[in-house]
Amino acid sequence: MKKQVHVFERFRKLTLFATIFVLGLIVITIIEITPIFPKDPLLGAKDPNEGDRLKHRFARLKEHSPGYVDDITPSDRYMKSTDSLEQRAYRLEIDVDGFIKPSARHEEPDVKIVFMGGSTTEVLYVDPEKRFPHLVAKNLEKKLNIKINSFNAGVSGNHSMHSNINLLTKVLPKRPDFVVMMHAGNDLGTMLLLDSYWNDSPTRSLIISKYYDAKDRVTFMRSLKSLTYASVPNFYTLLKKGTDGINTDGIKMFLGLLDVNEQVENIEDEFFIQRGKALEKAVHRYAIDFRDSLETFVYICRAWGITPILMSQPNRLSETPDRVVLQTVERLMNTNNVTYEEIREYSMLFDGIVEDVARDLEVLFIDLNRAIPKSSDYMYDAMHYNDIGSDLVAKVIVKSLEDPIELFLSQNDLISNNQNSKP
Repeated sequence: MKKQVHVFERFRKLTLFATIFVLGLIVITIIEITPIFPKDPLLGAKDPNEGDRLKHRFARLKEHSPGYVDDITPSDRYMKSTDSLEQRAYRLEIDVDGFIKPSARHEEPDVKIVFMGGSTTEVLYVDPEKRFPHLVAKNLEKKLNIKINSFNAGVSGNHSMHSNINLLTKVLPKRPDFVVMMHAGNDLGTMLLLDSYWNDSPTRSLIISKYYDAKDRVTFMRSLKSLTYASVPNFYTLLKKGTDGINTDGIKMFLGLLDVNEQVENIEDEFFIQRGKALEKAVHRYAIDFRDSLETFVYICRAWGITPILMSQPNRLSETPDRVVLQTVERLMNTNNVTYEEIREYSMLFDGIVEDVARDLEVLFIDLNRAIPKSSDYMYDAMHYNDIGSDLVAKVIVKSLEDPIELFLSQNDLISNNQNSKP
């Protein structure tokens, strides 16, 4: 009787190769999801108080990851504080420079406009074609018969100092003609929770600090990892795609290997560390710093030949708030013993500062706070726009920008050329 040969014996070489490959994949996966070795080779100066740890510090460029594409759906928890938001997927696409698409639609635009701000400029839960920075460009193009590129630099949580850093690093290279900035809420919230723009928050600080162990700069396993990535084309890309569905943060947190920066960046309440800490409500100092930050924005723009524009920030903070408004601000109310009445008072103070700076420095001021009704018809919570609200915001901005852009075009001999090109 003929001896039956096991399938693994028939394909010994293939089996051996597959086994080694799978084991190697497991080893590399473990290395990838655990921060055993620093991925960033840049190490800062050694601090004698840190022992063997080295610190690397760099300014925070608070932006969306360039090239990011995904469909974002508001969570069940988020929906509890809304009343006119549809829980479905909203497309978010980021261009190579970290701006929300649609962005650079024309190769040779007549006018370039950049919109800067936080989540109310980002308008995440609005369809791409209905986000007001894009609508403004489309509507102005129809009115003036020109080509306009608008860039949406809004990012949830950004305050005016984040936008100033973004202005210097990623907006100026675009050589925009106009930069529109809308800030107040995040500046106020940052001050009330962190006391200053200069803080150690893992998500809102202006400086990021990373620590590395000086002993682990070069190791056998790290060299093996680098060799694997260099030897097998696209190995890291394939591995990353294969582990996208794995909750690596949960694994690292279980092992105690996830640092506080990573922990805070992956939860909904970024201020959970600050909750319950009593801070001095130095509102007078907060107001001065906010004004200085707005003036910094204006001076930077003018130094680079850009027309700055300031906008107030609409909200639903009425004298008699409804359930949704109270739920939106309750976390702030429960921290630092801030009452709803104080939040409303401080919010009006900060919006007033925007108007004062615009008047004092002779900057175009668009008062969205007065133009947008404090209603769920336009905002699905205390300050974020739904589709209808975004459309109304766009119309208000278009009306305010039409004359300044016509003046800009006439000064650059563009409007006459475009008028003559009409059919």
